Amino acid sequence: MVIEPPEPRSNRQIVYLFGGGFTLGSPFEDLPISASLSAKTGAQVIAPEYPLAPEHPYPAALDACTDVIASILEDAPGACLCGESAGGNLALAAVHRLRAEDRPQPRALALLSPAVDMVDSGDSGLANRDPFARAADSEFFRSCFIPDGADLADPGLSPIYGPFDAGFPPVMLTTGTRDIMLSGCVRLDRVLREAGVESTLRVWEGMWHVFEYYLGIPEAETSLTEIAEFLDRQFD
Repeated sequence: MVIEPPEPRSNRQIVYLFGGGFTLGSPFEDLPISASLSAKTGAQVIAPEYPLAPEHPYPAALDACTDVIASILEDAPGACLCGESAGGNLALAAVHRLRAEDRPQPRALALLSPAVDMVDSGDSGLANRDPFARAADSEFFRSCFIPDGADLADPGLSPIYGPFDAGFPPVMLTTGTRDIMLSGCVRLDRVLREAGVESTLRVWEGMWHVFEYYLGIPEAETSLTEIAEFLDRQFD
């Protein structure tokens, strides 16, 4: 899917990877987020429809997303990369691959409640306070997506364990105090900062997994505006 902004700004492109536990969703479901970011930044948004599990388990989605991102970056080297939940996982994992292959990287990443660690869900996973994403659902999605015997610490599955250094693109992370992925986001922010990466972490009080999807609440609108401002700074 390609989303055109109402007021385009020259040469701005964003690749947006939808979420859904690697088993659900499509670019259409995430239009409340992707179309909003397009309008706020003036960027054309490319949202690929990657293959889903269980019919297409790991690494099918990562292979497809990496190919799309690489192709876009060849034509638009200043493109930014965004993703939410499973899409945030794929965005980070794809950048690890691009860097390992010495291929162009996105200018920056904006990640909404990304799933970054398949090994340890942390305190937020154990607390299970998220009204949208429950621990039992996460386990089901994992069982559909991850092949038996896979190394859960492989950066392709758990990008928090990948190699980070000062050459990694700037990252913005958004999460909430009730987000099941909160622990992973906080830990990733620390890993990035310790590696010399420019990292911005925004934790929203009382908010849940990818709360930006619910545009009826003021926090969603404000968070999307902040994400757009982060992307604006990277484009400029």
